[in-house]
Amino acid sequence: MSIGNCVQRRRNRPQHNRRLHFLLAATAALVVASPAAAQSINQFIGFGDSTIDSGWYRNNIVNGVPFAGGGATFNNLFPGAVADGAGRATSSPGLMSSELLASYFGTTATPANQPGGTNYATSGARNNEINNPGDGLFTQAVPTVTQINNYLASTGGVANPNALYLISSGGNNIGFAIDNIAPADRAAYVIQAAKDEVAAIVKLKAAGARYIIIPNLANSFGNATQQNLRGIYNDALWNGLAAAGINFIPADFNSLRQTIQGNPSAFGFKTVSINARRAILLSTRRRCSVQPASPVLSSRTRTRRTCSLTRRGISRLRARRSSPTTTTALLLRRARSRCSLKTRSRSAPPQSS
Repeated sequence: MSIGNCVQRRRNRPQHNRRLHFLLAATAALVVASPAAAQSINQFIGFGDSTIDSGWYRNNIVNGVPFAGGGATFNNLFPGAVADGAGRATSSPGLMSSELLASYFGTTATPANQPGGTNYATSGARNNEINNPGDGLFTQAVPTVTQINNYLASTGGVANPNALYLISSGGNNIGFAIDNIAPADRAAYVIQAAKDEVAAIVKLKAAGARYIIIPNLANSFGNATQQNLRGIYNDALWNGLAAAGINFIPADFNSLRQTIQGNPSAFGFKTVSINARRAILLSTRRRCSVQPASPVLSSRTRTRRTCSLTRRGISRLRARRSSPTTTTALLLRRARSRCSLKTRSRSAPPQSS
């Protein structure tokens, strides 16, 4: 995600509204839920990125603390945010689309690095490449192809034929291409990313998977470059699966998003034009500028300024009925806990920072 100075440009695309994801999950469930399929499905298995990650990094322990590899500021704040109950790619304690979809079939979408977990998705994942420092993505992300290979390795190469598989990936490849690849080479990079996903799905299908949902990337928003690359990716992905003879469930998130945008009130939305990230970042950036306070400020003064700025951002979000994305939600949750210190730190002596 592009989170600005506060977390050193941690990106995890695509940037979908999280409330929209609940509707998308319900739609996907309706697509797959024929009576026969619904009765036979006994497990949910997910692969991909933050669009379905249900909390992988909460249990990714490095040096004794939860770790995502999101830059110094993010890494410092993340363990405390997890302790406060956050750490998933949505506003806590809301459900991820993967969790909602799994529950529809009486299953769970617990992260695969937790006991009994079957959701291998990791925020920031690209299709077939690891992330390095400077890429602007979580360095601990597991590529989607690797996730599928890890699952098959854990089952002896046999996929559960009665599981519902959801593979939601590719958005981070789009963002990486725009930020790191020359314009003339971006289309080829995106097409190769789609081919990598197709090859992994072919392997999964050959191992016995039957019910596989493959969403497209919503290319009806963003700038022209983003929309074009998402369209290229979508065509290469779905056409590639069709050419490989793979029966899959195409989840047309883009068309659903356009339908909701065309009649938001029918779906319970008051607005679909506000960027939640943009609104909340105003308060987040201000908070970051105040946090390294001057030594002459007492803890009482620093806490009061931080809470005031954060509450202003929270109020702005509530007024728009928007939902913060992962990192901003974590930062605000930590800010709220700091706000609770206000009354306890009124008599605190000046401190240096």
